[in-house]
Amino acid sequence: MNIRDRLANINSVLPILVFAELIYLAAGEIIILFTPLDKLTCMIGFAIGVGLAMFSSIQNAMMLNRTVTAEKVTRSGVVWGYIIRLAVFGAVVAIAFFTRFADPVAILIGLLSVQAGVYFVPFVKEKSADKNKTDENKIDEKKL
Repeated sequence: MNIRDRLANINSVLPILVFAELIYLAAGEIIILFTPLDKLTCMIGFAIGVGLAMFSSIQNAMMLNRTVTAEKVTRSGVVWGYIIRLAVFGAVVAIAFFTRFADPVAILIGLLSVQAGVYFVPFVKEKSADKNKTDENKIDEKKL
């Protein structure tokens, strides 16, 4: 499988990645409830961070899809995508830092949900492949 085929498969992984980020959000919010920190600002910051991670995942998939399906691969489009994402992240963290409506550290911890999602995707794919194999074996046994 060449690199273009691998990148084209990004869209099939995106729902699993977003679902894993939502699980990370739920687990993180529950953990924050049991900490002695300022719960409201931490929970808002964490939710904002996970939201930014989801934005990042979706924007990255769209950007890669446009780049892979185009006849001419444009590096400038990829670079502008990263610049826009970095500007959005920086602006949100700066606003949270200066207004104190959300905890900037919680935002950064929420951004780590991308990593949780990336580790979750192979696990789900492996489990679904195992299930498909057992389903195929059951169908073959019924035919015999």
